[in-house]
Amino acid sequence: MEYQVLKNTGQNAVKEPGVNSLKLSIALLVILSSISFFNIAFLPEDLINILQMAAVGLIGIIILFQLIYWKINLENMSFSTPIILIFTGVFLSMWMAYSAHDQGFLISLWAQHFMYFFLFYFVLHILQLPTKTLETILLYGGIIYALFYIIQYLAYPKEIFDVRQSLERGTIRIFLPGLAIMNLAYFIALTRIIYNNAFKYIPYIFLFLSIYILTGTRSIIAGPAIVTLVVLLFSNKIKSRSLIIFFIFLAIGSIYIMFQDIINDLVSLSKEQSSYHTDNIRFQAAQFFLTDFFPNKAAYITGNGVGHQASPFGRAILSYKLHYDYYQADIGFIGEYTKYGAFFLLGAASLLYKGIFSQTKPNIKYARYFFILVLISLPLGQFFTASDNIITICILMYITDINRRQPLKDKHRPIVYFEELENKSEISALKKEQKTQGI
Repeated sequence: MEYQVLKNTGQNAVKEPGVNSLKLSIALLVILSSISFFNIAFLPEDLINILQMAAVGLIGIIILFQLIYWKINLENMSFSTPIILIFTGVFLSMWMAYSAHDQGFLISLWAQHFMYFFLFYFVLHILQLPTKTLETILLYGGIIYALFYIIQYLAYPKEIFDVRQSLERGTIRIFLPGLAIMNLAYFIALTRIIYNNAFKYIPYIFLFLSIYILTGTRSIIAGPAIVTLVVLLFSNKIKSRSLIIFFIFLAIGSIYIMFQDIINDLVSLSKEQSSYHTDNIRFQAAQFFLTDFFPNKAAYITGNGVGHQASPFGRAILSYKLHYDYYQADIGFIGEYTKYGAFFLLGAASLLYKGIFSQTKPNIKYARYFFILVLISLPLGQFFTASDNIITICILMYITDINRRQPLKDKHRPIVYFEELENKSEISALKKEQKTQGI
C-alpha cells in the first residue's frame, strides 16, 4: 500500500505567493499616489498630479502586459462584475457631460481620473501580493497618518501639509488625505485583539481613537464607534456581555476626560446648527441635485459626469457651491449617484453586498467591518469616488478573494498517511464488498 509524505500545512493548504521589491514598490507608489503623498507642503502640486497620473498609467501598463504577454491565470476575482458596472457608469456619464453639459471627453477623462484607481484590484491579482504584506502596509500607513495628523495639529497654523485647515469654535479642523487607510488600520488592530488576543495592539487602538476625536467631525467619530460597538456586542470570542459594557463605558469615560473641551465644543456646535438651520442645507442640496440638476430623464441612468472648471459644466457646479452652499460631497452617496448614474449605483451596491456577506476567516474580519463602516457612512461620505477610499476598497476586495481560495477549515493530516484510508465511505464500501465475496 502506497503512502505519501506531506508538509505540516496539509495537502489542501494554499500558500500565499511571495513578494519581491518591485511588486512592493508598485503597490506603495499606487497607495501613496491615492493619498496625494499626504500633500506634504514642500511637494509642488504639479509634481503630485504627475505622480498620480504616472501611477494610473502604471496600472494601465500592467493590465495591458497581462492581456498581451503574461496571461497569468487569474482566478476567483469575485468583484469583477461590480467594478465593470462602476466603470460602465463612469464612461456613460462622460457622454452625458458632453451631450447635455457641453464638457469635452478629454476634460471628463481628466476630471474623473481618480476613478481609474479601481483598476488596482486587477493589478493586485496580477502581482499576487501576500495578505500579510498588505496588512503590514495598511497598519503602518495608519500609524503614519495618525502621527502626521498630530504633528500638523500641534503645528497649526503653520502648514506642514498643504491641506484645508481651519479653526472653528475652538476646534482645529484638518483634512489630511488618507483617513480611509487609518480606518482600516484601526479595524485590523481591533480584529487582532479580539480574535488573536494580541493585546500589544491596544496602544494603536487608542492612538487611532484619539485622531477620531481630534478631527472634531461627528460623522468621522460616529462611524467607527458604531461598528466597534456592534463588533463587541456580537462577537463570539467575548462571552461576558457585562464585561464588554464595562470596558465600553471605561473607554468612553477615558476619552471624555482626555478630550473634554473638544467634545463640549462638538455638543455646542450641534445645538447651534439645530437652532439656525431649520431646513437642513444638506437636504436642500440633495433635493436640488436630484431634480433641477438633471438635464433630462436619460441622465438618471447615465449620471451627469464630473464637472471641471475648464468647462461651463464645472463652473456651474462651482457657482452652486459659492452661492448656495450646495456640495455634492456633502450629500454622500446621492452626490456620487448624480455623477455616475444607475450602473454605478448597482455596481457599488453589489460590491458592498459581497464585501459584507462573504464568508471570511476570523483573521480578516476587518474587511467586513470596513465595508459595514462604508454602508453606514453612505449618507455623508464619498467612499466610492475618493482615491484613498477606492484603493482601500480594492485591497479589501483582493484580500477577500484570496481568502476564498483558502479552505475555511484546514484538514490536518499526519506527516505520513495512507491515501486509501482518507475516505471513510470508500472503506465501508470495500468492507461490504469483501463480505459479499466471502473474504
